[in-house]
Amino acid sequence: MKEYIRYLDALNTNYNIDLVFAYRAIAQAELDSSTLGGGGKYDLSMRYRPRKETHFALKLEGQHQVGQYNSLEFKDEFGALTSTSACYQKESLYLSQLWMQHSQGDFVLRAGKIDSSSFIDSHLFKSNSRFFFNGTFSSSSYNSYPSNGIGFAGKYEKQTYYITAEITDSNGVKDEINDDFFTKKEFYSALEFGITPKNGSKYHLTLWNRDSSKTKATASKGLITSVVQALDADTHLILRAAFSEHATATHYASVGLGKFSLFKEHDISGISLGTLLPEDKQDRVQTAIESFYRIDPLPGVQLSADLQIIYHPSQGRQTWALLPDLRLRVLF
Repeated sequence: MKEYIRYLDALNTNYNIDLVFAYRAIAQAELDSSTLGGGGKYDLSMRYRPRKETHFALKLEGQHQVGQYNSLEFKDEFGALTSTSACYQKESLYLSQLWMQHSQGDFVLRAGKIDSSSFIDSHLFKSNSRFFFNGTFSSSSYNSYPSNGIGFAGKYEKQTYYITAEITDSNGVKDEINDDFFTKKEFYSALEFGITPKNGSKYHLTLWNRDSSKTKATASKGLITSVVQALDADTHLILRAAFSEHATATHYASVGLGKFSLFKEHDISGISLGTLLPEDKQDRVQTAIESFYRIDPLPGVQLSADLQIIYHPSQGRQTWALLPDLRLRVLF
């Protein structure tokens, strides 16, 4: 391992190349229906910096599944509207991202096969690999993101505010690079205005639109508001709401608390409550409560325990779903 680390350091020092390998494993259960699920994801990211202001990057991803259910089938077993963890399934290695990024003063521009969700509607505790498991808090069922595809994203950022805009292929396919981006003219677009006070808080308003396309027959649009208020250096209040047309959820609201160093230095914990109104009027309003606790016992190793309570899973019949979960993430 020490030789490997020295090799990575040499690549960075001598050639300005960063290599990162990450692996994430998930085990989860739904106790009422006795449903078990598990699997993992592995990815390799490489970034080359020929100049300080210019980056070239690619990302390879693959997944595996343990047991009968992948992550989508697992949540469908009891009718949950959103994902209950990061994705796991039987999937071969594929190229998920390939892009160039250039910075000029306060401007940043990225172009290529990009992840639409990486530039907008982010906040400190929004990641199903590092924080909350449930998609109510870690993904965007109120936003019709396409799969990774050809696109452009730009950001103008000052010390206390920023503006972000992006336009990507509404027909994006995660393991392909479409060549009809300019001919079909079916786009996903978004514009975000954000305020970033010096105390670590973040407030943003996002407007988005997705054209109808071969991968999504109905056009959709929406608005997202987010307030992440730093109560102190380690504690953040999270308030979020969204409204949309023709997304998985048409109305969304959540409140949560994220905390660093609750019991020991560098641990991370959080608790959230969120409600989703499904687009399908035959489905029930779904409410989720989740709490997680994460420790990093070694450099590059993250262990998380989690408990989710889902009231009225939208597409199910049971009143409650109770999900204990475990997650391991390793980076080097």
